[in-house]
Amino acid sequence: MRNIQGVFVDCDGVLYDADLLTYEQIVSAGRLAGVQLGLDWEDFDKVHQDLKKKGFHGFYNIVLELCQAQSIPFNSLAKKMTELLDYSTLQLNPELFTLLQQVSQKKKLFIFTNNTKPHLEKVFYRLFGCSVVQSGLSVITAESTFENGHFYPKRMHGVFAKWCQKLNLIPHQTLMLDDSDNVIDAAKKSGLQYYKIKSTQETTQILKELNETK
Repeated sequence: MRNIQGVFVDCDGVLYDADLLTYEQIVSAGRLAGVQLGLDWEDFDKVHQDLKKKGFHGFYNIVLELCQAQSIPFNSLAKKMTELLDYSTLQLNPELFTLLQQVSQKKKLFIFTNNTKPHLEKVFYRLFGCSVVQSGLSVITAESTFENGHFYPKRMHGVFAKWCQKLNLIPHQTLMLDDSDNVIDAAKKSGLQYYKIKSTQETTQILKELNETK
């Protein structure tokens, strides 16, 4: 890690260990939330394939398209999901919170997640004991990336370049901490520095190193 000026930090699998709240659990809650709101999942596979042909990825893009076709507010489904997920596995982590705040005072730090704002709010309350706004940390959620009827997750071509330009960050002086191979590959192709996180312990260690640098 050399001359880091900006830091993107993923949420799921980075702020907490991935096995505490898995991707499969999140998707399952999304499907159940849709059922409870009257969403018909019959066209899921077709929509998925159609979106892939257009270059769009991610569970939430499929859900968004289905919601739009059936006049169900996506935000309602995203909130319902958080009511169905069990966040009790996430425990307060004051050390991580303090490190994030300290690094954010020295560098441009953003929690950059493909997940939704309601989900991030729940995670922040469990890990940090406060809301996103109260934390003072800057965040980029799925909703932040919405444009022309779609979300633009991190793995998509050009997303990192776009956000670096928008946030006045130089790609080769920006570090991405993520647990996804697809995201790490996208960061690498965009010229960012990167580190694949395997545990929250690694996240903590890297933030300590960043906090010690000028």
